[in-house]
Amino acid sequence: MDNAEKNEVTSKEGLVPPPIPRVTIDSSVTSVPGPTTTSLALQQHDQIFYRQLLQLRQQQAAQQQILQQQFNLQRQILLENQEKTLKNHFMEYLDQHKRLEEINGKQETSTDTKKSDVKHRLQEFVLQKKQREIMNSMSISGQPSSLLPKSGSYDDVSMESTWPAGSESEGTDAEVSSLLSSTSSFFKAVPRISPVQEDEYLQSNPFQTASRSPRSMASPLSLGSSSSSLLEDYRGYLAAPPAYLPSPPRHGKLRPVGRTQSAPLPLGHPGLLAPPELRQGKTSPELDTHAMVKHQIRQSVLSRQNRSAPGDSFKSLDPMLAMAELSQIQNRCLSSEETPSPGKTRHSSQEGGGRSRPKPISRTRSSPLVSLGSPGSAGRTGLAWDPVMLQHSCLCGDGVLHPESPLRIESIINRLREKGLLSRCELVRRRATLDELRSCHSEQHVQMFGVSPLVRGAGGGQGVLRLPCGGWGVDSDTVWNDLHTPTAAKVAAGSLVELVNKVGSGSLRNGFGLIRPPGHHAETDQALGFCFFNNVAIAAKQYRKNFNKRVAILDWDVHHGNGTQKEFYSDPEVLYISIHRHDGGNFFPGTGSPTETGSGSGLGTTINIAWSLSEVPLADAEYLAALRSVVLPVIKSFQPGLILVSAGFDGTRGHPPTLGGYSVSPSCFGIFTYYLMQLAEGKVVLGLEGGYIGDEVGDAVAHCVGALLGDGAVLLEPEELQRLPTQQAVLDIQRTVNHHMSYWPVLGESSKFAHVSHSQYLDSHPVDLNAVKRLQVE
Repeated sequence: MDNAEKNEVTSKEGLVPPPIPRVTIDSSVTSVPGPTTTSLALQQHDQIFYRQLLQLRQQQAAQQQILQQQFNLQRQILLENQEKTLKNHFMEYLDQHKRLEEINGKQETSTDTKKSDVKHRLQEFVLQKKQREIMNSMSISGQPSSLLPKSGSYDDVSMESTWPAGSESEGTDAEVSSLLSSTSSFFKAVPRISPVQEDEYLQSNPFQTASRSPRSMASPLSLGSSSSSLLEDYRGYLAAPPAYLPSPPRHGKLRPVGRTQSAPLPLGHPGLLAPPELRQGKTSPELDTHAMVKHQIRQSVLSRQNRSAPGDSFKSLDPMLAMAELSQIQNRCLSSEETPSPGKTRHSSQEGGGRSRPKPISRTRSSPLVSLGSPGSAGRTGLAWDPVMLQHSCLCGDGVLHPESPLRIESIINRLREKGLLSRCELVRRRATLDELRSCHSEQHVQMFGVSPLVRGAGGGQGVLRLPCGGWGVDSDTVWNDLHTPTAAKVAAGSLVELVNKVGSGSLRNGFGLIRPPGHHAETDQALGFCFFNNVAIAAKQYRKNFNKRVAILDWDVHHGNGTQKEFYSDPEVLYISIHRHDGGNFFPGTGSPTETGSGSGLGTTINIAWSLSEVPLADAEYLAALRSVVLPVIKSFQPGLILVSAGFDGTRGHPPTLGGYSVSPSCFGIFTYYLMQLAEGKVVLGLEGGYIGDEVGDAVAHCVGALLGDGAVLLEPEELQRLPTQQAVLDIQRTVNHHMSYWPVLGESSKFAHVSHSQYLDSHPVDLNAVKRLQVE
């Protein structure tokens, strides 16, 4: 068998691709081979080539099949885990529901039992009354000494000669029936009968035993009873009455308290009832108004003083402070114009004589108690944050390969906690609705990225590609997680919308949105640059819808916010200003040229301060020059109702040239925030965009949050205050001014500050500290 046949057999067996035969020419042979030999060699070579090509295709198909099987297996595991989790949650819900039903059933049973005991208690009361009448009659006739033995035992006493069985039994039942059918005036006449008071008494009463029949309990005076002595069974009723125990209302649940009766405790609450000595023996008991008000104020002081704000440690109540506060409030609540009656202080709300019924405490009487609580949230700073946003990450789990990872948010949270800023903010979070997402994105985009594939029924991967790291993503940067990305993206947008609504309505003073994934690159129907939904744009749209006021958006991320600019490019009520690295369109995303000024009625409302390629990294001096010469005067002239900031911190040191490449200090962003708070009545909301590498990202966020909280802002690098901006940066600012001079005449005066240092600017324009302090609502 020659070599060609051996190679063919080996190729058929599928071991090793046969090598291409080499043609050698014998030097001893000088004759040229004929055409037949050459054609056979070519045919044989072609056959070998086609066999090799077919084998390679088969190997590729096998590899693709293996990859598909691995992917299906991984997805099946994820689906099974999700199903197990949902099943466990459902079973826990069923168990909890079952326990609640059992608790409710026990409460209903105990309620029915208490209701059924009312008749027995009334019967016993009638018995006690008759017993006392008989004893009084015997005392008058001189017989108690003969009935009560000296030994104190009542076992040998017979009452048959004194109480006829039949008549007394019938009389007792008749009187009980009349009492049951009587009106509520009976309860006024008998102040000792109270459900809880009698229940507590019956629990400790050893004279009620289960061996007695219902008939004997209904009529224990009957001679048919197995007891030989009535006095023995009811000895406890002849003793002194038990101590007074406060009881809840007699008629079940209290009715809802009206607006005019907004005292901390309703007037019918048992804690406000008069002591037993005032109620006992009176058909129309009179409430001690002074004691009622005093008790009410004391309860309010104690309850409100012990409340602690979220995140604050519990503080014990100082008795001296509480007593002083109680005394002050009593002086407010008790009228000093009326003259108190002898021995008793009368509340100002009590009209007429001393025995008139006091009217409910009005709103003006209880309003001083409202000031005892902690200060309202109107002067606080909101923080939009939810841990569910940390679950958005690539399936590969490599946080270094993907800079937009949960690690950067965890670093920021730790820095805020270290500086004590986290506990001073009010937490705000919620999930955005699909209608809110549709305000800036198409229906297809919302369904693709806003609804989990497990919910919409599509196989994971529609519009998503396989990344080299093994995970999934819209592109190599924008990673996708079927289980967590849709929820995280909706929570990020919804939390910022909720924060803007609270600031717009005055519930909060300002706020910071610690959210991810970011959003200013997301367009109407495209996810890009780590972004799925344009958080700031959605929040601006909802603010315009709810409050109908202008919005100014400042984007200081080192990358241009192409999605935000496109959304409001023709909107005259939304001002968009961006300070970003442009490099002549060679830096991502390539948009944001100074010539892009808006369209239609929105001409002049899009302002791009685009930095050109520079030999040295830009820093505070250049950014402060853009702030004082363009940003502040334009926003002040625009007069917005709210300022939104796409707060990207990828301009700080530590970011490589592909992600930033600048050297802006963290305190510079605090200066930016401090200046913005002097505009729009201090209604400023920041939403996190970029900022991925280094500790300075957390420091920058801390400086911004501190400025929002009213701690002030100081530039920590004095050399940047004295340094002049670079000549190229001044030219970039002037180029922007030239394109917008016709829309904003104020730029003609403010553009001259682009050539000076910030310290020179402060000499002629000092910071108005009082203006910022006036915005801090106490």
